[in-house]
Amino acid sequence: MIVLNDVLTGSLVDSLRNLALDVVLGRTKDAGLAVKTNYSWDSDIVLDSAPVLCIAIPDLLAEALEAELIKNNVLNHEEDESIVGTAMIYVWFKGSYIPPHGDMGFSKAVTLYLTPSWEPVDGGMFIFKSAKTGIWEVVMPNFNSGVINDANEIHLVTPIQSSSKLRITAQIFIKPKQKTPTYLEYTK
Repeated sequence: MIVLNDVLTGSLVDSLRNLALDVVLGRTKDAGLAVKTNYSWDSDIVLDSAPVLCIAIPDLLAEALEAELIKNNVLNHEEDESIVGTAMIYVWFKGSYIPPHGDMGFSKAVTLYLTPSWEPVDGGMFIFKSAKTGIWEVVMPNFNSGVINDANEIHLVTPIQSSSKLRITAQIFIKPKQKTPTYLEYTK
């Protein structure tokens, strides 16, 4: 697990967070915006969690996010598939959480924290079992920080405790680019 700090520019963080707030508060006029909840996930991950709102990041905003993540060496343009069309914003409400799980089928998963002034009492801690040590470690979801799970480490999010704050994250699940075999590789 790689912990990130000061991941995005202020304007991009604001745009992502404002997208989430606009959807939650009914201020968006984009009828084409794809929105679902965690109830569409596998039941082993939902259990008895309160809803998590899942908002597809529109292509133009996803392109800006991808460019910044490439610039900051979070994504590798040569190795990683594009995140356009797959990047999401999650809005976590009181009582929402995710039990221990792995992100199977992805080369890495990136979570970026977009809520200012998050405190431990608010819940929503990211906890993972280190592949190196076997010890469970806690990551505080500080504003404009994040994690890269590039070793399919088991992780969870503790229940959100705050009624007055929404835990807002950007979620990016990345697959490696499919390599097109060369003629020599193809004919072997």
